[in-house]
Formats: sequence, structure tokens, C-alpha cells
Amino acid sequence: MIDAGGRVGDGQDGQIQFDRLEFESPEDLMRHLYYTCMRSNTSEPPWTTDGSTVFCPRRFDGWSCWEPTLAGTVAENWCPKFVLGFDPRRLAYRTTLKCTRIRIHIHLFTSLALSCLFWIVWYKFVVEDPDVLNANTGWCVGLHILLHYLMLVNYFWMFCEGLHLHLVLVIVFIKDIVAMRWFVTIGWILPMVLVSLYALVRNTQPLDTEQ
Repeated sequence: MIDAGGRVGDGQDGQIQFDRLEFESPEDLMRHLYYTCMRSNTSEPPWTTDGSTVFCPRRFDGWSCWEPTLAGTVAENWCPKFVLGFDPRRLAYRTTLKCTRIRIHIHLFTSLALSCLFWIVWYKFVVEDPDVLNANTGWCVGLHILLHYLMLVNYFWMFCEGLHLHLVLVIVFIKDIVAMRWFVTIGWILPMVLVSLYALVRNTQPLDTEQ
């Protein structure tokens, strides 16, 4: 049985406080904290921007309720009162650029940039020179495989974007580091396996490989 004291609601600087409540398990306590934090998100007026300003949304990370924060800035918050041994007068900090959502964006746009770059190389050095296609040199074959890999990586990171949104709605308590490991595996390693199988099949079909 977990006992928490204080009044229910949001305190100043993202500090969540409670009435004298008892919880059957740590999961029940975390669930109560999460909904208390996110409930105030619906009662506040939405953040308006001029089109050039981006805010990271309100977030409960298992310890504190983080207010909407300007992207690229460092948010500070008081240490939680509900954990024994924590001094609530001390400040914690969080860098907003390190959240899972922004990391997925970085991987997605990196894969897109690499894909576009190598497509430019392909059109410049292969498509415009028929002799390269006829010679079927090793670097041409390697570039062809790399292009297919980067295209798959781009599509799989798009899938990770949607999967992350689904997990946020369906699975409330998931560690960011665990989720990010799965996203990296899906986004970078799984396409490598599929393209390796593709290259193996093409290698066993000499007539198709020469075209």
C-alpha cells in the first residue's frame, strides 16, 4: 500500500501534489500522476505559434510533470515530493531535444537526406553514362544495393513514426530507451536484412543482374 500526501492538482513549476491517497501498487501511483499531469493539458489554452516557433508538448516522465517547452531549450523542474529521499527544493533538468519523438524525426530526416544524396549520385554517374550500366562494375552494383537499402530505411522510419504515436496512445508506461532500441532495430537493421536477401537473390540470377 503506497501512501501519498498533499493536495491533488498541479503545483508550481510542474510539481504534482496530492491529497492523502493510498495506492495498491507503484503502477497505480504512476497512472494517477500521469492523468493528473495530462488532465491540465486539456484545461489550458492551446499553445499558439507564429509558424516559426515550435513547442515540445506537456509530458510526464515518471517523476515530474514537464510544462510545454520551447524546442531547443532546457527545462527545469523541482524534484518530486512523492519519492522518499528526494529533496523537493532541488531542481532537476531535462533537455527537450532528447525525447523519443525528436530522435525519431532526426533518424527519419537523416535517412531521407542520405537517400536523396545517393539518388543524385546515381543519376549523375550511372543514368547519364550507359557504358557504366553495360559494364556492370562492382561499384555500380554496390550503389544499386545501397540505394534500395536507403529507400527501405526511409520507409521503415516513416513506419516508426506511426508506431511511436500508437504506443504513446496505447501503452502509457514504456521506457524511452527500450522503445528507441526497437525503433533503431526496425529502422536501420531490418532493412539491411531484407536488402541482403534481395542482393543474394539477384546474385543467383545472372541474366537479371546484367540488366
